[in-house]
Amino acid sequence: MRIYDSESDRTLGAIDLFLTHDDIDQLIVTLTALQNDDVGAHHPVMEREPALRDYIREINVALYEEGSAPEGWSERAVEVVLLDD
Repeated sequence: MRIYDSESDRTLGAIDLFLTHDDIDQLIVTLTALQNDDVGAHHPVMEREPALRDYIREINVALYEEGSAPEGWSERAVEVVLLDD
């Protein structure tokens, strides 16, 4: 598992997710789809109806195999997966 904060361009050791039941349902559907995809697939999970804010919260989940990076991924994503850096 790798946790990467693209806004600050750094990997993290831990995160806390605060989810509604609707968020959980959406994440389960996304992870189930990803489980059936090929390595390299990725899916966003976005907040469906954000309250009055100027941004939307998003979780991106991607499938990789330990020790290798899928073709077509960005150089930074490859570093994160291979070096946990």
